[in-house]
Amino acid sequence: STGVKCHRSCIEAFECLKRYKKHRYILFHIEDDKEIKVLCQADRSNHQLISLLVAETYHNFKDSLLKKMDEGEGCYAVYDYEAEGKLPTLIFVSWVPSTLDVKKRMIYAASKSVLKSSLIGIKHEVEANDVDEIEEEELRKKAS
Repeated sequence: STGVKCHRSCIEAFECLKRYKKHRYILFHIEDDKEIKVLCQADRSNHQLISLLVAETYHNFKDSLLKKMDEGEGCYAVYDYEAEGKLPTLIFVSWVPSTLDVKKRMIYAASKSVLKSSLIGIKHEVEANDVDEIEEEELRKKAS
């Protein structure tokens, strides 16, 4: 164990996404190698059924992950994925780019279970280390 703890706000943000559908996704990060905290919560479009807006939202999500990679960081995410004709599903994403330094990769890998075990209701998981693994098609495969 890394000794990394999960801040209570992570659970509160997750419950808000799960119960009230207020957000499309949440990004979490490890702060000072000590605590997992909410990095951002992305608002959900009111026009969820318009596929263009869903695609735009996914595009924003992917951009957020790429930005973390460019900053030399990883993150975790929960994405409320809605595929056409299917029930929404919560997908946990562990984004630990292979470009990160070894210490950060190890901390993110070893601390994932601390966050994931606190978030009740996750149906699927994506472990991503490179850009191909965060394409929307990967989430679609997990959701079906």
